[in-house]
Amino acid sequence: MALRYEEKTGVLRRMIFRVRNELKAGWPEQAYVAGVCRLAEDEGVPIEPKVRRWLAHKGQEIHLFEADLIAWDLIVLEFKVLAQPGFAPEHYSQIIQYLKFWKKDLGVFHLS
Repeated sequence: MALRYEEKTGVLRRMIFRVRNELKAGWPEQAYVAGVCRLAEDEGVPIEPKVRRWLAHKGQEIHLFEADLIAWDLIVLEFKVLAQPGFAPEHYSQIIQYLKFWKKDLGVFHLS
């Protein structure tokens, strides 16, 4: 069974790991996002950083969503700098909400 967007996610993973290996741990999330954006630009990967959009209800803006990156207008990327090991349940719900909100079917996390 093939993975969804396997070639594209491979490119993203290589960029993420390269930035992580070069910067090491301990930096704010935005530093890793900026590093991946720089590599994406160098490699011709279409990426949108810090995509913001409001959820509206009855004509009123009720919640602002902000994805760290959206690549190829297909894949939502979220970066997390964690103080302790492990992945919190709210991170799962966050990526599910982002996928639903942006109408995408694949999300990728980078934990540092």
